[in-house]
Amino acid sequence: MVAVVAALLIWLISRSVAGPIATLTEAMGRLAARDWTAEVAGTDRTDEIGTMATALQVFKESGQAAEQMQSEMETEPDARRRRPAHRDARSSPTGSRARSAPSSSASASRRARWRSA
Repeated sequence: MVAVVAALLIWLISRSVAGPIATLTEAMGRLAARDWTAEVAGTDRTDEIGTMATALQVFKESGQAAEQMQSEMETEPDARRRRPAHRDARSSPTGSRARSAPSSSASASRRARWRSA
């Protein structure tokens, strides 16, 4: 009779622990692959499995936030590169000529010296 009760207890314990751990393991694998649709079951439990599930939920939320920030950072440099070009287009058209003027005046100065020599 003791063996039957012990077997029943072992079966109940393994079912109440192994099943949720297998579910959490599956969710961990999906989250590791950045599948943020994975359901994290067991966060309402008050035992160690509930603690693990809550930690996994935090991991999921942090991963989602990090991916969102990464996405924003990848689009931000494109906008920054476009802004300076846009500003240059709005600037005075003489701006580019003014930058090349010193080399033109230097060239003219050399020609004048050569002619006078």
